[in-house]
Amino acid sequence: SKVTVANGSKGTFSGSGSVYTLVVAPAANEEGTLTLDVSTTGVTDAAGNQVTAPAQVSQPFDTLAPTLTITDDSAGVANAAVTFTFTFSAPVIRFLSDDITVGNGSKGTFTAVSETVYTLIVTPAAGAQGNITVDVSTTGVTDAAGNQATAPAQFSQPFDTISPTVTITDDAAGVTNGAVTFSFSFSEAVTGFDASKVTVARGSKGAFSGSGSVYTLVVAPDAGVQGNITVDVSTTGVSDAAGNQATAPAQVSQPFDTIVPLITITDDTSGVATGAVSFTFTFSESVTGFDASKVTVGGGSKGTFSGSGSVYTLVVMPNAGEQGTITIDVSTTGVIDSAGKQAAVPAQVSQPFDTLAPTITITDTSAGVANAAVSFTFTFSESVTGFDAS
Repeated sequence: SKVTVANGSKGTFSGSGSVYTLVVAPAANEEGTLTLDVSTTGVTDAAGNQVTAPAQVSQPFDTLAPTLTITDDSAGVANAAVTFTFTFSAPVIRFLSDDITVGNGSKGTFTAVSETVYTLIVTPAAGAQGNITVDVSTTGVTDAAGNQATAPAQFSQPFDTISPTVTITDDAAGVTNGAVTFSFSFSEAVTGFDASKVTVARGSKGAFSGSGSVYTLVVAPDAGVQGNITVDVSTTGVSDAAGNQATAPAQVSQPFDTIVPLITITDDTSGVATGAVSFTFTFSESVTGFDASKVTVGGGSKGTFSGSGSVYTLVVMPNAGEQGTITIDVSTTGVIDSAGKQAAVPAQVSQPFDTLAPTITITDTSAGVANAAVSFTFTFSESVTGFDAS
């Protein structure tokens, strides 16, 4: 009771005669000075002399546990190595990389910047997304007074190291003969993708649209040729929200044919026809949809029709008892090749004919009853051959 303590609490007191002890516990989680003052009132020796009061005694103390703050250099979602900084509120002894446990990443360079600041580089797991977690054990990590540092709560940093992929499709089934719409579907939303990232061969780029994860580009194939439209994509500068560059896809191709089928019409008759004429329709490639109904005949009537693929025939009978021209006109509506292109309409074809039998008129030079030689005249309605005295 003779001892007054500041910044601490009195504990066990013992002793007798000339030596006494008092245990004093300094204030918790503080730093400062313990002070002891002694009152000697009533404290005397055997002769009754009061003891002289001593000067105040002080003892510096530190019971303040160092705290630890964890920060990193990544704003938002990380896609590469992250530098974590560990800042203690006071200098500490023996803080090592081994005191740090990392989840979803691998530890790299550990640096003691000062007695209070340390850094650790962590590389996030490749091809994944989630959170890098950092836990710190402060066992054995103390300040100069021996106070163990307070372990911080787990620290986490979101990361994404998954590169977006892109799938290219188009709206053309089989061989196309017109504009094709190509769709570019990314596995997640990206920025930086536009028509300039697409290289087209054997076609020309048209309207481009889209945003986020889906984009479209219309491509017109080259005219009057056939082959493959090819589409290549550059993903330089095309990235997701975490900054991961998209993976460039394989080249995509789409077969096309913009060559219009042509028709050549011939017949088996040279000169003037007197009977049935076989007309042949030869296409520059195989077609479908061609039949006798596509042929309009003038000066004759349609007979047997046959053929397939690229060659067809039609027998035409010229009108009987007439002379003139058989005409052939072709409609190509619905007559298409494998790419769906309608055949070009050919020019009209004609074949002269004559089915008119010549007539003959016989006259002579004798009026009345002849008494001498008579000259007979045979007049045909048109020129003939094969007529003689026999």
